[in-house]
Amino acid sequence: MDMTKEARYSHFQLRNLIGATSKNDVYYGSGTKVYRTDPCSQTEDVVIQFRNYPNLYPVRISTLAASNNVVVAGGYSGEYAMKALDAPTNTYHVEGVVTNDDNGITNHIHTYPSRTSGGNPQAVFCSNDSMIRVLDCYRNQFVSELQFDWAVNCSATSPDARLRVVVGDAREVIIVDADKGDKLHSLNGHIDYGFACAWSDDGYTIATGNQDLMVRIYDARNLSQAVTVLDVEMACVRSLRFSPNGGGPRVLAMAEPADMVSIVDAVSWDSRQHIDMFGEISGISFTPDGNEFYVANYDPHVGGLLEFERRGEGLSLSSSSSYSTSSAFITGATTGTASSHMLSESSNIDESGSSYVRGNRRGKRWGFYYSKLSGQLGGDLNYTSSSCPSSSLPSSANSTFSL
Repeated sequence: MDMTKEARYSHFQLRNLIGATSKNDVYYGSGTKVYRTDPCSQTEDVVIQFRNYPNLYPVRISTLAASNNVVVAGGYSGEYAMKALDAPTNTYHVEGVVTNDDNGITNHIHTYPSRTSGGNPQAVFCSNDSMIRVLDCYRNQFVSELQFDWAVNCSATSPDARLRVVVGDAREVIIVDADKGDKLHSLNGHIDYGFACAWSDDGYTIATGNQDLMVRIYDARNLSQAVTVLDVEMACVRSLRFSPNGGGPRVLAMAEPADMVSIVDAVSWDSRQHIDMFGEISGISFTPDGNEFYVANYDPHVGGLLEFERRGEGLSLSSSSSYSTSSAFITGATTGTASSHMLSESSNIDESGSSYVRGNRRGKRWGFYYSKLSGQLGGDLNYTSSSCPSSSLPSSANSTFSL
């Protein structure tokens, strides 16, 4: 864990401020700047810094996306800035305005390769003015605008770039034609507004997270009902990410606003790994190969950038195994603690007849991702919040617990 990184979010409901394009390139937004950090070499540089305009408030970054050879940041008042990932560090970025609407906060951005313009990266802006706008990043030109009946909080485009799932200030989840915006399907079941969604690289698995404390899973080949419904631990999910193809068995990462990230087996849906921590979560991201997973924790005392590494297909632990959690003492910072553990699941039925899984403390346990900075002793899951050697930790900073 690197406690020097501060991914400062601007709105309590918007938690997508980090994007990893490799294990050496992790981008995160904070205030008016976008940083690129290399967790391996512990180096960092500023890749985007919004201009300061006289007599105006400084730009506050509300969301960020880094993929498809471009990093794009959205602002609280409808601004955006963009830069190619392969551009020299000293190259200036591009700035523009998504909307001048007084309610034009940029709620979410994602990118995808265009199906019709030679694979050029397209950036999809979801705005609080009930609009989705698509930007051709290479031309820096908006190519489409789609109007909705409610504020759009998040969207995800299918891998073939033909469909898009959209959630917002409504109970319904809709599937639209990615080019024309025509509404094709309405997915019911949620009972509160939505702020997170994801479309898996397998082409058909869709996840939606709403403020009703549920994550619903759909199969695009049969949208008549949810495949399963996952519950959360403490609060509604603010960010969802599927692991990419080629990175081992598929998993779904679910980030709550604070203290908890769950890694769910997205093949069987019958088990999950919990990553406990202290602090508000600003975002989560997999690397494109799925080998690394990052969590941005914005806590003024024990926050920072948490890095995890995938180990095979998940380590099975016996019921007698202990889980270690370490808290590192850093000069000038408060001691921090975190843990990682896996719970088995039991099936339940919600009011719509869909099954969902709930964690219990019996049965099999699996671990998919482990802290890269911690040791691994005899099958225990060890989570260390700093790269300090264990010999430098105070005796009171180590604790072990069993489930």
